[in-house]
Amino acid sequence: MTYLTSVAGAIADGGSTTHDSPSLTVSGTNKVMWVLVGDSDSSPAAPTGVVWDPAGSAQALTLQGSAIAFATYANASLWRLIAPADATGVARATWAAAKGERCIIVWVETDIDQATPNGTVATGTNSAGTTAVSTSAVTTTAGQRVLNFGHSLRVGTFSSAPFGSPSGTERQDVVTTGTGYDAVAAQEQTASGSSVTPTWTLTQAPDGWAAFAFALNVAGAAASSLSPYKSRVPRLATLMHF
Repeated sequence: MTYLTSVAGAIADGGSTTHDSPSLTVSGTNKVMWVLVGDSDSSPAAPTGVVWDPAGSAQALTLQGSAIAFATYANASLWRLIAPADATGVARATWAAAKGERCIIVWVETDIDQATPNGTVATGTNSAGTTAVSTSAVTTTAGQRVLNFGHSLRVGTFSSAPFGSPSGTERQDVVTTGTGYDAVAAQEQTASGSSVTPTWTLTQAPDGWAAFAFALNVAGAAASSLSPYKSRVPRLATLMHF
């Protein structure tokens, strides 16, 4: 599998029912797109839907597991699209009601198994101001790549992108423009054994955070988180709106 691209962005702008990622170009074979969506508000909620290239193919993504509500005012959710259409476009999240702060990260990989693109999604959350960010352990085999996404809220605001000391290669780390209430980040790392627990250390104490992590399954291998893994090239995109 191969990292193709990623984008990220965040904004605090008084509220909207939609949020678009920065533009990105998707192409290649056996593609899969993952999207982290975060928001914070007095009534946080997962989006009602996420769509790739709303001006073109308008393909709907599928929510992976359950959204995570944390720190009273924040919500994070992970979405996936198998075989996104080749295009230059955006990923758009839509909410039932306007959200004050909105964030999105888009990550695209090629050469991914189209039946079972990833293993079980591990999650983690904390609402007690802990700076150590992690999920439960991700089951892997040596050489298998693991993706990790994080969303953090600080009501006192982040002064800069806060996701420090990544355990792997960080691709995105952004804080909302305007007032820096929220930050989102994404990283990848390669497992050396039967499990891995991706981590970050936040540079400022948060009000809370949520994280998702999973192993990638390469096209042509047995589709499971235990299958032999071969390095490929991904694409990642992140955008935040507040």
